[in-house]
Amino acid sequence: MPKVTVGVVLFGTKYLKESLPSLINQDYDNIEFIFRDQQEDKWEAYDFIKNELPEVFEKATVLKGSNNWHSGGHNFIINQMQGDIYICASNDMLYPSNLVSTFVDRLKKNPDFSVATCKSMVWGQENIIDSFGLKVTKWHHFADIGQGQTDNGQYDNQHQVWGSSGALFAITKQALQSIQYKNEYFDELIHYKNDIDLAYRLNWAGQKCLFIPDLKVYHDRQAASYKSKSKSMRESSLLGDLTVLYKNFQGNYNLTTTILTKIYHLLKQTYLVVRYPYLFKVFKKYRKLKPQILEKKLCMNKSNSHPNQSNFKISIIILDFLKSKRVCENVEHIQKQKHNYELEIIIADNSCNAENKAKLETLKKFENVKLIFNETNLGYTKAHNVAAKHASGKYIFIVNPDIIIRNEDTINKMVAYMEQNPDVAILGPKQMNDDGTLAMTVRAFPHLSLQVARRTWVRHIPGIKKLVQHDEMQHLDYDKTQEVDWLQSSFVCVRKNFWDQVNGLCEDYFLFMSDPEICWQAWELGKKVVYYPEVTVYADGIRLSRGGFKAFFKKWTLRQHLKDAIKYQQKHFLKRNPRKN
Repeated sequence: MPKVTVGVVLFGTKYLKESLPSLINQDYDNIEFIFRDQQEDKWEAYDFIKNELPEVFEKATVLKGSNNWHSGGHNFIINQMQGDIYICASNDMLYPSNLVSTFVDRLKKNPDFSVATCKSMVWGQENIIDSFGLKVTKWHHFADIGQGQTDNGQYDNQHQVWGSSGALFAITKQALQSIQYKNEYFDELIHYKNDIDLAYRLNWAGQKCLFIPDLKVYHDRQAASYKSKSKSMRESSLLGDLTVLYKNFQGNYNLTTTILTKIYHLLKQTYLVVRYPYLFKVFKKYRKLKPQILEKKLCMNKSNSHPNQSNFKISIIILDFLKSKRVCENVEHIQKQKHNYELEIIIADNSCNAENKAKLETLKKFENVKLIFNETNLGYTKAHNVAAKHASGKYIFIVNPDIIIRNEDTINKMVAYMEQNPDVAILGPKQMNDDGTLAMTVRAFPHLSLQVARRTWVRHIPGIKKLVQHDEMQHLDYDKTQEVDWLQSSFVCVRKNFWDQVNGLCEDYFLFMSDPEICWQAWELGKKVVYYPEVTVYADGIRLSRGGFKAFFKKWTLRQHLKDAIKYQQKHFLKRNPRKN
């Protein structure tokens, strides 16, 4: 019997005498009830429950708190919950005794669903529908299913609905965590339409909502029509509309949907401000809130299509050379990433080593891992291109074998940034070495003379020293998101359609220089390369290309670096930096 937390935000006493006793008298035992009175000037609900409903006060934890509205009140309760399932309930409803047990039973029997709702009827009108869940039209009009209709069983064959009214639903803790933003679940910027925003975000995160037709509650909706809303309600409703649309409507819907949506909402907003001129000030408030809304938008789990579809895939390519232990550690971390898309991990091995291969084969326990063992060392560029032929994601992450992704939201944040910035072809995070030093992964497009100078005493000559420092981007603010010439490909996210456009990494190079080459190609095609320190990955700090003049005669990797550098300079000799064109 999973523990269930039932939360109710209280304001006033009108319905409490009938509503709360029906809620606490459940045939399910493992429940914690948390009620929060938000009428901070009077505490009417708290005093009423304590004095008039002692049986409720005994069973429930009744709290006092500031008026954080529906969103903030339930967020506060969710952050206190001990249960595995949260039931968001209301104080203006009548509940059956099997409410909790039915929610738990149906979610258990339908493991593909993490949210559940039921029939909500109009209080005092036995067969009139209040809400059987939420629906969204092609032009992004939101409505309660069946509202105002007589229930003749016409919706009883429904199994899945787009979302649930915020008045009542059950949701698993895992689903809540999938859409969590800091300590928020409902968006606290909006007080109305917050359930629509929640439904969108749950759909984006791949969480489905189950409709239970044989479970019925009764709800006294206090503002069923727009005309019956107060002035403040209308203002909050419009702000909710604007916020929900900005956060969730994307340009990658098909053309018909895009046009219909823009026309519908333009006409709707025009009508509202003509009919209610005081609503003009809502647009001013919305503009002030836009930076906060954008921040939440960028952190949302989103796919590249309508949120009812789940065809979003990310491909991670790891090219290994005798670092199987580190690769296995990284894959374990990747499996813990929070994401709302299909994730595939392609590991290509250039080691040609039986012991290394045996260690990598332990990763077969993960269904989303594909192993490719090259019979010979194909080199960095060709091996990545071979692996990429198996990649079917919208984005390709190129990941060095020494990288560890410790933060669970790393991939989600990078994908969110790419989704919101379609002109960015390549994105790279901040990278730290195991010893705590910063890995300087940003560079200016290379000059052969400076590459040679960096490895000799010449780099200390004042004029040349300054040029070397610029080449190495030593002046860069590594805590600022910014456009850059090129990024080392130890960890980068590359848009797959761009990758295909340039045919992957340039195989003119064996081991080095393919990363400045592909960044050069991005800028030439009018795309951007961006350094994004909002996320951090970790590396062992051992670079194959490190070493000075003496090491050149001992390490084949340094000699290969020079060969690849000469090829790069021959290709770009006298060419102007495409970023400056």
